[in-house]
Amino acid sequence: ARVSRAARLAPHIGIPSPFEAAMTTFCGMMAIRAPSATVATAMVLTAPAIQATSIHLLLEQTRAALGSPRLQVRQELRQTTLRPSAITATTTKRSADRWSPAVASTALASSQTLLRRDELASMPVAVNSASGSGDVRRVLCYGDSLTAGFASSGTFFEPYGRAMAEGLAAVGVQCEVSICGLSGKTAREMVAAAETSLVDIVGNRGKGLARAIDEDGPFDLVLIMAGTNDMGLGYQDSYVLQDLKVLHRVCHDRGVPTVALAPPPAPCGGSGREVQRRRFLYSLRATLLRTPGTVAVVDPADLVAAACSQLWEPDGLHFSPQGSRQFGHGLAELVAERLATPSPGGGSVVSAVAAAGSKQAARATAS
Repeated sequence: ARVSRAARLAPHIGIPSPFEAAMTTFCGMMAIRAPSATVATAMVLTAPAIQATSIHLLLEQTRAALGSPRLQVRQELRQTTLRPSAITATTTKRSADRWSPAVASTALASSQTLLRRDELASMPVAVNSASGSGDVRRVLCYGDSLTAGFASSGTFFEPYGRAMAEGLAAVGVQCEVSICGLSGKTAREMVAAAETSLVDIVGNRGKGLARAIDEDGPFDLVLIMAGTNDMGLGYQDSYVLQDLKVLHRVCHDRGVPTVALAPPPAPCGGSGREVQRRRFLYSLRATLLRTPGTVAVVDPADLVAAACSQLWEPDGLHFSPQGSRQFGHGLAELVAERLATPSPGGGSVVSAVAAAGSKQAARATAS
């Protein structure tokens, strides 16, 4: 029944038959689930010889063929091993109380075209062009794959900095936003290469934080999002906190205030991982909000809900393009507030933001 169903469906979804070649840019095992109130039926499509760019078309066409309003995708990533896999499609009823990433998470989430990997080959990269007659602020978003906007297994990227730039422009803040997102890199590796450069797991090269500020600055504000990979490798919280503190100090020593973006929730990690993350978040706030120059510590969970499947990639670890954009728009309000802070005594915006950070730290100590 499965074979005959697959044979009938194949002409409708435009996939090659027989499927001979291994996948080249999409890895892991994927399961496509089409919600329905009917009893589950199944079909198996073996050996997809389909590029990652064709996967989206396949899924959309499969959805149309099944007559389902939405499809869900589960993916077990193989970090660096590319191998043949199978696509299994089942018609099943969706469980509303369980995380299950949607196909929409890997599709375009906005009118903007996702960035190709080669467009981030040498970072920092300015993701927008600020225009206007007023002062143009400059912000650097620095971190790991969550900063890069890693999507579609590293084939495409949607940095949150792009949406943040849009949000800033919408409230009248002219700001050039640059991003340096080093996929797969830990805070410890970023500290070690602060004065040099790093090559990430997708082959893109980015400058160390100190070098980026020295060579591509000046910046009015730096947003640092790191620590997720350290947690995944089992590093002790105290070591990760120390490395993050060093990264922020690199900026402060150069007169640049910072915003700390904590590791986000990971829908794939379960409740145990979330307990660990919240414990780390508490320590991060206690540590950095008492550090002059850190103006805020942001919990991404406040902006991107873990329970909303459309906001996450199938791996349950990265934001989907839609999630990255929601995160960026949410950050825009905070960044606009910091950049618009009146400078006391005619001082620079950097001094003003640093002063605001000291006040926030004082309030945190008092509470």
